[in-house]
Amino acid sequence: MPKTNQRTSGRPFKVNTLIKTLMISGLLLIVVFVAAKSFGADTFTVLGDAISSFFGSARDWDQPYGLNYEDVIDMKPYGSGLAVLTNTEVIYIDSSSNVKDRRSHNYKAPAMKIEGARLLLFDRQSEDYRIEKDSGIVFDSSAESTIITAEIGKRGRCAIAHRGDYATSVLSVYNSVNELIFKWSCEKEHIVDIALSDNGKRVAVAVLGAKDGEIYSKLFVFDIRYKDPIAVFEFDGVSLFSVEYKGGKRFAAAGDSLLCFVNGDKKEDVKTYSPYELCGYSPIKKGISALCLSKYGNTSDNEITVFDKKGRAIYDTTVKEKVRHFSASEHYVSVLLPDRAESFNKKGEKVANIITDSDGIKIVQNGSSLYILTREGILKHHVPSGKVYNDVEDSINSVESEDNA
Repeated sequence: MPKTNQRTSGRPFKVNTLIKTLMISGLLLIVVFVAAKSFGADTFTVLGDAISSFFGSARDWDQPYGLNYEDVIDMKPYGSGLAVLTNTEVIYIDSSSNVKDRRSHNYKAPAMKIEGARLLLFDRQSEDYRIEKDSGIVFDSSAESTIITAEIGKRGRCAIAHRGDYATSVLSVYNSVNELIFKWSCEKEHIVDIALSDNGKRVAVAVLGAKDGEIYSKLFVFDIRYKDPIAVFEFDGVSLFSVEYKGGKRFAAAGDSLLCFVNGDKKEDVKTYSPYELCGYSPIKKGISALCLSKYGNTSDNEITVFDKKGRAIYDTTVKEKVRHFSASEHYVSVLLPDRAESFNKKGEKVANIITDSDGIKIVQNGSSLYILTREGILKHHVPSGKVYNDVEDSINSVESEDNA
């Protein structure tokens, strides 16, 4: 190309570059002032903090397109991300907070259970259910009658509790290709929850009944190769609401006043809450069980107790504020408080103190990731493993002890 063309094109190039630079700078300036206004920064002395807060919050949370917090029914860990169930769809969010897929449904009262890469979606007002993944629907199916609850196992087996013609409730277990392999009719009680072992051979069923005006619960444990249960445990005056597989032949059942661990046909341990009241329960399959109890019914004085899969207490910690929500993973337990979320490791040490808006609604702990549902969307935070010091004195004492050591 001739040199004259290079010289004549140089000045327009510089002018264009300058114009673009000024336009970008102006746009950034507008963004800065919008950010300052949004975060209440009225003077340049706090403008730097406002900018940091603006761009920091933009990185911290992601709002899936079309998500309305009022439509969110449930949130559960899925892989290294999250599955969000709304009134109209299931949204799959990956570990980078990106929407990987979203799949619509027309269920009137939807609920979901997750095991590995499989998600069991069912309707509590009809017979309909389906198994799906973030890559697509595996199959659609229907139970014999209206579904009460359901569970999915590691090998693709699923258990459906539904109403019966000649029984109060019925349990049906299907294999991975949706063939019926076990059926049990509960004549008097209502099935409230189900748990499947990893190999799919054992199933625990929590039921609720009433006799002479008194509530009672039972926990049935089945080996699906046999018709009759291998164990039945009864609890008078207790309303069981959850049962979880803990590995081997172990299951844990939680009620409004106790937590029970069973192994095979034997009751290993029972933890009673009285005189405390239950305000949160979060079990991990084959892992810990975390309880949040209000002392003497005082919702601003709570005690968190974490148990291993055998029912042995790992640690206790106290939270002197109202607990809005409660969630656990294999190594962390987090509580949602009125203005923040706190996370604890398996030693009972506080490892995160996350400031949130006052509209925190629900939290889900997935590994070291903490998801917080707010009115603005879903926030994601990383929970570190190191201890968080509550004040300067604790930090100084720690440094002095390390120096002495």
